[in-house]
Amino acid sequence: MCLLRSAKMLSLSNVGNGQVAASYYESADDYYTSGHSPSRWWGDGAAHLGLQGGVDAKVFAELLDGQLPTGEMLHHAASGRRGGTDGTFSAPKSVSMQALVGGDRRIIEAHHLAVERALAYAQTLAACRVTADGIARNEATGNLVVACFAHDLSRACDPQLHTHCVMVNATRRSDGQWRAMDNQQIYRNKMLLGALYRAELARELQGLGYGIRLTHDDGRFELAHITEHQVKAFSQRSNAIEAYLKEHHGLERAEASAWDKKLIAVITRDKKTAVDRAYLRDEWQSLSEQNGIDYKGTTVPAHDMCRDLNELLDQALRHIGERQAAFSQQTLMQAMLERCVGTANLAEIEVALQDAVKCRRLIRDGNKLTTPAAQQIERAILDIEARGRGKLSAIYTGERHALRENLAHLSDGQCEAALGILLTHNQVIGIQGRAGVGKTTLLQVAAQEVRAQGYTVKGLAPSASAARELIGAGIEAETLAAFMHRENKGLHDKTLLIVDEAGMASSRQLHAVLDAVEKTGCRVVLVGDTAQLQAVEAGKPFAQLQAHGMHTAVVGQIQRQKNPLLKKAVELAVDGQVAMAVEVLDKHILQIAQANERFECIANDYINLPVKERVLTRVIAGTRSARNEINQRIHDKLGLKGQRQEVTILERKDHTEMQARSILSYQVGDVVLADSDYPSLCLKRGESATVVERLDSALVIERADGGRSMWQPALVTKLSGYVPVKRSLVVGDKVRITANDRTRGLINGDLAEVVAMDSKLHSLTLSMEDGRQVSLDSRRPMILDYGYCSTVYGSQGQTCDRIMIEADGHSTTANENMFYVAISRARYTVKIYTDDRELLPLAMSREIEKEAALDVRVACLEI
Repeated sequence: MCLLRSAKMLSLSNVGNGQVAASYYESADDYYTSGHSPSRWWGDGAAHLGLQGGVDAKVFAELLDGQLPTGEMLHHAASGRRGGTDGTFSAPKSVSMQALVGGDRRIIEAHHLAVERALAYAQTLAACRVTADGIARNEATGNLVVACFAHDLSRACDPQLHTHCVMVNATRRSDGQWRAMDNQQIYRNKMLLGALYRAELARELQGLGYGIRLTHDDGRFELAHITEHQVKAFSQRSNAIEAYLKEHHGLERAEASAWDKKLIAVITRDKKTAVDRAYLRDEWQSLSEQNGIDYKGTTVPAHDMCRDLNELLDQALRHIGERQAAFSQQTLMQAMLERCVGTANLAEIEVALQDAVKCRRLIRDGNKLTTPAAQQIERAILDIEARGRGKLSAIYTGERHALRENLAHLSDGQCEAALGILLTHNQVIGIQGRAGVGKTTLLQVAAQEVRAQGYTVKGLAPSASAARELIGAGIEAETLAAFMHRENKGLHDKTLLIVDEAGMASSRQLHAVLDAVEKTGCRVVLVGDTAQLQAVEAGKPFAQLQAHGMHTAVVGQIQRQKNPLLKKAVELAVDGQVAMAVEVLDKHILQIAQANERFECIANDYINLPVKERVLTRVIAGTRSARNEINQRIHDKLGLKGQRQEVTILERKDHTEMQARSILSYQVGDVVLADSDYPSLCLKRGESATVVERLDSALVIERADGGRSMWQPALVTKLSGYVPVKRSLVVGDKVRITANDRTRGLINGDLAEVVAMDSKLHSLTLSMEDGRQVSLDSRRPMILDYGYCSTVYGSQGQTCDRIMIEADGHSTTANENMFYVAISRARYTVKIYTDDRELLPLAMSREIEKEAALDVRVACLEI
């Protein structure tokens, strides 16, 4: 078993049965039940079983096999059931150095206390599955059986204070019965548990007199008196990865993809060997002296660092509220813990949340929370639509039989929807159109009829690519963001607005549209599909409006799928019968358990297609990391022989507005792109700069000409952050544009082919799908990547003949929306590559629906 430790101080992984797990734990120098490291039982479940003190290897192995000390069997090892869940809590490197090299043993105790407090919260999440009347549900149990193993070395023999907490797959019900432990909530709250550990550890360290410095916006930190350079000197594992990248790939760490680094972490992973501790201590001391580390006199007087919890709550709500209208208590607690590292604990935060509910800053229904502001904007959307019912005269006032003749070439559903646009007396109406029903054709015909009545038609869409589809249908269009930014929106009572992909519009966006509609007296039709991908930002207004009675025409006759079997699967997926849809496609599903082998198979199948068929084929992956790996493999296997250039491409940092304003969200080596002209930074729109230094109150950025500027993200906000990654491009490569570039006419999601490059002139030429050729400066970071495989989000709105889908059933991205969107892209053929054929129907049936603020209906006075 291979554990890749998270830089975020907590990693989770399932462990197998006792025979496999126990032998692994005992095989290395200081792992688990070997004599070099202390071990102990923890948890109320362990107490119920009479387990205390050190962990006995035999009892531990039997528990992982499903056998309790009482002799009762919960499950059998041969069944393949999970033996337990390993949560590994790792201290920051500088903390390990101060404890193990500097010799402050108090820090080890602080680490243990922080681990116990995180486990105490994890214990409240413990549950088991119970079935009553044929219905399965989770029952909270509130007890865990945990075997804790403390260690002090990394595999490279660096100081690394960490504790493996193996949560056995067993928990006790209130009636005394033992059942397998359901760990879904523990996995779901992994980030909260990590944030809790960090906060508690930082608080304990400050109580000991140490200062801390935050390194990331999620609360990761190091000790203030130990520099980044000194930390790196004690990170041989990290250094080994960097050396491997340099030697075998010619890449710096900042230039490598996350997948590159993860894969190389496995390749360079050494087995632990027996260590001469006295020799190791001497080596550590010598290394400390070489790097000028002074462990003495580094403590600082303890002082009150408490911050205003009301301010922290405001910051957390702005961060969460950008993308979630309703959220769990755990989500909010995590966001607050990340922003108050070392200054508040969980109990204080819970009290602050109680107070916020009492004074109605928060509204709570069970475990769900929202804000009055979020509910207000949703009510405003619903009220505008309701006030607009029956308010206007119809657009078309002529003979209806003549109108029907003009629409006769449309399908029945398309015709009824077009009639709805032309004959309604409502100011706001909707069209619910499934994937592949011909919405664009419908809108093109309806727009012609509307113009014939003397009206202006304008289109809006969440993305530039969707707006371009409207333009292709002869409708003047722009993005919702551009519309919201413009003060003069050019609307009047003879304007019809068409909002396409309305299911991906947020509450904030749709409120801005409906507010403008009501104020100008124009009318709007919202067109979308609630079953496809939802808005990235908060809210689900299109679905809400339909649920609250907005007049909505339903277009359900699918026209895209030409293969009857595939059409049947899409129709089942539309109706929510995903398991049956998977069954229909059974002969087109290939199970390959190992991810690397699955990616290899997809790449081989793609390159074995005739060249003409590749053009009509799309590969879709569930995660970004899988997409990157498949793209790299296809690129390598194609073996293109043309000219080659190494270029820097940019991977966008997924920041909320709150995160983008924080210095901690940027690391040295990151690249920022100017979204507006900034004379104070000597940057024009579209130009880039690199972060070269991070100060307390500003970032130092370096432009392409070598000039430097001081940038304060909180004040100068129209710069987007990216991580630079190296890519090798060859003439003939297919690439995908990853951000909008209006100056060059590049749209996020566009596909292109590299048709020429000149290393002397530092130029790279792309041939776009519309026939244009665009020349780029290869010395500058590029907003593109390999274009053979995309995520599901990148595929929405596309149509092709063949789809190849990478579907990891254990991934959190697997859900019914993802499945429906992915299979409905194809006209003729779908092939699904999964890790677990049996799990696939359940995984793809998972409902992932954004919650609305108005779904939180009950205001309580206690949390």
